[in-house]
Amino acid sequence: MGLGFIVLDLVVGALYFVVFRRKPTDGSKRWRRAVDQLAAAVSALDDDTRARILADIGDAIDELETAGRIPESVAAEARQAPPGMLGARFAPREA
Repeated sequence: MGLGFIVLDLVVGALYFVVFRRKPTDGSKRWRRAVDQLAAAVSALDDDTRARILADIGDAIDELETAGRIPESVAAEARQAPPGMLGARFAPREA
């Protein structure tokens, strides 16, 4: 009987995820709040820390491009992504 409740919980959780899942850029209040919190966190960084982080990200993008893991066009686009938004920018968009 206990296993049945676990399975039922998994089914309900999966249905909730599928039915209420939104694309990350859908403009929802939740998305906007997350973006605002991220912007506030990035703004709170001191200039040196922000510069080091952006340099590290730039180095990683360069390494991926040099190794042939990403094309030049993707690398150029990745370099233009706002701080903290790289993952959201390149995340799959399938619903």
